[in-house]
Amino acid sequence: MEDLTPEQVDAHRRLCCRAGSCQDLWPHGERKPTLGLHPGEGTHAGAVCEELRVLRRTHVGEVQSSVGGLTLEQGKGVRSPSPEEEGAAETACDELTATRLVAWVISNWNEQHARVRYYRQLREHLPIDVYGARGMALAEGGLLETVSAYKFYLAFENSQHTDYITEKLWKNAFSASAVPVVLGPRRANYERFIPPDSFIHVDDFPSPRLLATYLKFLDKNKTSYRQYFAWRKKYDVHVTSFWDEHFCKVCEAVREAGNQIKTVGDLASWFES
Repeated sequence: MEDLTPEQVDAHRRLCCRAGSCQDLWPHGERKPTLGLHPGEGTHAGAVCEELRVLRRTHVGEVQSSVGGLTLEQGKGVRSPSPEEEGAAETACDELTATRLVAWVISNWNEQHARVRYYRQLREHLPIDVYGARGMALAEGGLLETVSAYKFYLAFENSQHTDYITEKLWKNAFSASAVPVVLGPRRANYERFIPPDSFIHVDDFPSPRLLATYLKFLDKNKTSYRQYFAWRKKYDVHVTSFWDEHFCKVCEAVREAGNQIKTVGDLASWFES
């Protein structure tokens, strides 16, 4: 596997994406449309934890649960993007101006963390600009201005747990128009909340070297790289207002519960359930 060409690596990644975690394939190989909801939305924990979510360009009120995640219930609360929105998305892709390759912003550096160990292996095969605790200072305009100069961003979580997907993905990468390279829960968990072709998972590749080969391939192949922005034709990045928007969600949940009474005897067990 280590001697694959970039084109073979690309084919390998797409095979992993399609076969490794996509249990909801429709006939003819079409994937069920995914609703990129707030991480943890629909579960007890996490509904008030994230700053960012990807939402349809319309109010989507009716969703149904399905094995493997949340999917749109066909014909309810959804519309296709207008020609103006389609054009705006195409323009956004055309105006991608990042010229640098890979950035990583990290404040909590721990040599025992999986993300640091993976970074050390990955950097042997391609250059990575590190900012924060063990790296350079951010640009004067802050994190987003810094990351927007890069094609890829390492959205590496400091621990790997189901639904633990933080602003590293939602804000740092998507808002800066960088393709997130994620290390965290399994790909299937990410696909519950974001389109499958909007990110690259380290698990898509058997080694950091092959991941590096693929990133270099995308760097030289504009068409393949642009495919990671196709989701912008149908989705927007929504920055929530902290904390008032989350409080409103809590109030809404309480109202929907009505007179139901539930007592949680062990908060830790409930959180992990």
